[in-house]
Amino acid sequence: MNCSNFPSKNYLDWCMNLLCKQPDENGNGEVPQISCDVGYIYRLEGNDFVIFDEGENIEFQNAIVRGGIGFNPNSPADITINTPGVYKVTFYLNCQSRSIVAIQLNSQTVLPQHTYKNNAASQFIYGQALIEVTNPNTTLTIHVLKDVTLDKTQQNEPQSVNASVLIKRVCALNH
Repeated sequence: MNCSNFPSKNYLDWCMNLLCKQPDENGNGEVPQISCDVGYIYRLEGNDFVIFDEGENIEFQNAIVRGGIGFNPNSPADITINTPGVYKVTFYLNCQSRSIVAIQLNSQTVLPQHTYKNNAASQFIYGQALIEVTNPNTTLTIHVLKDVTLDKTQQNEPQSVNASVLIKRVCALNH
């Protein structure tokens, strides 16, 4: 697909429309409301390495959020989820150290299926999980279990993302 095929000149609008597709009509002929809970939360490299010690949470700088996903730069480690449901969470860290991190909800005990590591310095950490959020105003963090050193901008290279989280609600809870 080339850019001339996008429904909008604004790539961000096109992406959000793709991520937030409206469901088909239900059996009663009513068109359900668009339910779009999605966010991209990130931090950019700086001139120096950024170190997060064991027990801390990764801090982010900026976000593009819609629906029930929230981010406040005054609380840079916290991603808020305001709508219960099942969420797909994918994150990336550009590390300069052997590190271990976990997806954590409301400071609860970290689960092994939400824990990720790299085995050497200068390796990325990618994580992906389905997370069940049962209560509104849930806080999601990327929790450091072994020190993390995030990469810095190298000479003659453009600034780039060194940590990011992509989160999207994939379905409602069925109770």
